[in-house]
Amino acid sequence: MTNPFPHAQGRTRVTSSMTPEDAASFEQTLELGKEIAAVLSDHDVLGRWMAHHISDLINRAETAPEAEADGIRRETVAAVLTL
Repeated sequence: MTNPFPHAQGRTRVTSSMTPEDAASFEQTLELGKEIAAVLSDHDVLGRWMAHHISDLINRAETAPEAEADGIRRETVAAVLTL
């Protein structure tokens, strides 16, 4: 599989609305999402779609403007934990 996170900027910036515990939990969830996306099968259409969907959400969460960040983070966490 190609890199599902071509635009990832490393650690996600912490916003003023996040506690240190929230930020740590969010980072752990992003790492879990990256691991899941990396191991989903290239030979499976649903697996490929899920990997791309999760990686897109993670990229958006890592690069979101502060005004949009909380909503995108919640959506990303919910999708990773649901998966």
